[in-house]
Amino acid sequence: MVSIKYVWVRHWVVMVGCFLWGLPIVSVAQTAAATYYVDALGGDDGHSGLSPALAWRTLEKVNEHVFQAGERLLFRAGRVYEGQLVIKSRRSEDGQRASGRGEGGRLIRIDRYGEGGKPRIEADGLFRSAVHIFNTEYIEVCHLDISN
Repeated sequence: MVSIKYVWVRHWVVMVGCFLWGLPIVSVAQTAAATYYVDALGGDDGHSGLSPALAWRTLEKVNEHVFQAGERLLFRAGRVYEGQLVIKSRRSEDGQRASGRGEGGRLIRIDRYGEGGKPRIEADGLFRSAVHIFNTEYIEVCHLDISN
């Protein structure tokens, strides 16, 4: 018989299995995906974006980041974000797609956090689209008010 116990250790999931005869097996799974926060009023583009207290402020900062499979981008509810949101993939030097796309079961999710109305992405007609998703896949966008 095999006894399995899952232990969460910060960003790593460690699976420890112990066989009846006492030989432990330890394997490390992939890291937990990051969540990035954006707050148009209380954020700062000099921050890491990795918590509501360290939220980014602008779409320009968000657009610099290449999101990985499973990551989330959360906009503070009740705020207006001016400009265009661009989600794209980047290729490595050898031409292979390196990052910037989700995978089946590990979507890149764009949503909101906090209380209030839907976060508004407002392009004011300055772009062809307020949200531009280019050369990528497995992206989920929900609970946003998007206008051009």
